[in-house]
Amino acid sequence: MVQDKPTKPDNKLPLRPSLIIHAYLADLAEWGTFGKGKGGVAMRFIEDGIRAAIDRGDISKRSAKDFPDWKEGDEEL
Repeated sequence: MVQDKPTKPDNKLPLRPSLIIHAYLADLAEWGTFGKGKGGVAMRFIEDGIRAAIDRGDISKRSAKDFPDWKEGDEEL
């Protein structure tokens, strides 16, 4: 497993879900259980998927303190 520390944050994530995924995200956002708005729901599922991959041992856990945008009180995954 490669785990380089980023030297420069790359905030670009070319994520273009299909229209049906947008519809599902909107449905879940209406419930409010998984986040506010489609972006919040998508973020929740991305974070849940990362946590699951860590739990399965697919990837190693990282520390938020190793990243340049870390602030005191930030949640670790």
